[in-house]
Amino acid sequence: MIIQCKHWLERSVGRHDLIDCVEAVKLWEPPPVDVLVIATSGRFFARCCRDR
Repeated sequence: MIIQCKHWLERSVGRHDLIDCVEAVKLWEPPPVDVLVIATSGRFFARCCRDR
């Protein structure tokens, strides 16, 4: 498990920020990372929160 925290009060966490986190996880393998948690003290951009 990797936990990525963003303390951004002035802007939202956007799609590219999430993609960067997912790509960075690959640098920590092996062993494979099963869980990536992204937390923020601010907000996530609306399009990042929609269900797929």
